[in-house]
Amino acid sequence: MTDFFQVSVCCETARVVEVEAELERWGASAITLHDATLHPSEPSLDGNWARTELTALLPSQTDFGNLEADLKSLDCEDIRAHSLKESSWVQKLSQPAPRLIIEPFVIGDFRSSAETQQVQIQLSAGLAFGTGEHETTAMCLEWLATQNLVDKQVLDLGCGSGILAIAAMKLGAKSATAIDNDQQALNVAETNAANNNVAIAFASHLDLESRFDIVIANIYADTLVQYAEEIMHVLNPRGLLALSGILESQQEQVKRAYANVHFESPTVRNAWVLLVGTQTDAS
Repeated sequence: MTDFFQVSVCCETARVVEVEAELERWGASAITLHDATLHPSEPSLDGNWARTELTALLPSQTDFGNLEADLKSLDCEDIRAHSLKESSWVQKLSQPAPRLIIEPFVIGDFRSSAETQQVQIQLSAGLAFGTGEHETTAMCLEWLATQNLVDKQVLDLGCGSGILAIAAMKLGAKSATAIDNDQQALNVAETNAANNNVAIAFASHLDLESRFDIVIANIYADTLVQYAEEIMHVLNPRGLLALSGILESQQEQVKRAYANVHFESPTVRNAWVLLVGTQTDAS
């Protein structure tokens, strides 16, 4: 069995991207985000998360002392780590996620069939980002629910738990492909797809021979910019593009990288942005 460190750290929400990047530099996988507001009864001025807790898996040989110093240099607090055996996190994958409603979806554990008119998505608690709690995932889910997905081929880039690909299939998509460079995330996503009885193609990299009618990429802004050419290459002419994982301060940089996309007015929630647009020129 493989052992890991499970590391938890809190930071201001505005610094999440920096902290995630630092954790990834240390080899972190399965990074998840949670509300870490100190006083939930006293929300921030915009009514949303003021602080975020990040949890990640790191290799057992990680030098925690140096990692802690690097995280503190980013003004992180409440840094905690404990050893986690593979058997422990495999068991965790089978536990249901907390029940969550994001219309028309009911996400998590179902102990009754009361919500028969809603779209049910069974998710494990998992060790992969994307249970619907974070604004970026919730905005993507809400947008997907407004689209006619019948006969559409959908790409979920940076799939995490697989929730967006699963949602697309449950909304009638012809096919869904889910891609993530985190093998633990792919393992979780495959389990979630099986539990939801949907057929999804999984991969660790983007096949440039593929073509999609809809591309949803809920990943870092820097990554969206870096791979803009490849993302546009696989998007069909007049295809729909949904980009998230973007802070308000980053949206213009991302838009510039996608010059052939006509973007609608952005959706903004707690400083996070969802950009949706249509490709104007053939690739």
